[in-house]
Amino acid sequence: MIREYDDGYDSRDSFERADEDTWEQLNHEENAMTNDDYIHAAWMMERMGGGFAGHIARAYYVADEDNAQRLRSAFADLFSKFHAVYQRQHQGESK
Repeated sequence: MIREYDDGYDSRDSFERADEDTWEQLNHEENAMTNDDYIHAAWMMERMGGGFAGHIARAYYVADEDNAQRLRSAFADLFSKFHAVYQRQHQGESK
């Protein structure tokens, strides 16, 4: 027997709103990052990420500007995450 659970709201709408908020935040973060920031993020992705993140980083290194933008947009979460890791590890260092 399967019991249905009604939590009082349409979870589909909630997830869509959450996704929109997340993408809006990531796009804002993406626009705030410089090319050097993306290179630093890719460097960390290659060294500390898994195989997939490493391949994305290596693709970013050789991408032309159009494909680099595609990678930044498609994997904004990875770039943002590893840029934050880079910043934590290099706090206090001058650029």
